[in-house]
This record gives sequence, C-alpha cells and structure tokens, in this order.
Amino acid sequence: MLLEEIGGDDMQFWRRRLRVGVFGYVGCWTIAFLTGASRYILRYL
Repeated sequence: MLLEEIGGDDMQFWRRRLRVGVFGYVGCWTIAFLTGASRYILRYL
C-alpha cells in the first residue's frame, strides 16, 4: 500500500494533527511532573 493511497493530499493535515497531539501529550506530562515535584519539595524538603 502506497502512502499516496492512504493520505493523498490530506497527509499534511494528518501530520500537523499528529504533531499537535504529541506536543499536547508531552506538555501534559511535563505539567504533571512539575506539579508532583513541587509538591514533593514543599512537603518533604
């Protein structure tokens, strides 16, 4: 199966959407990590 058959002209759209999803996922994990680290520091150190 060729890439043209899968995406065609919409490939740019899917690539942008995937990039937004990846950055959102990493951003949420970063915020959660910083929140947990700051709570740990404030409580135990």
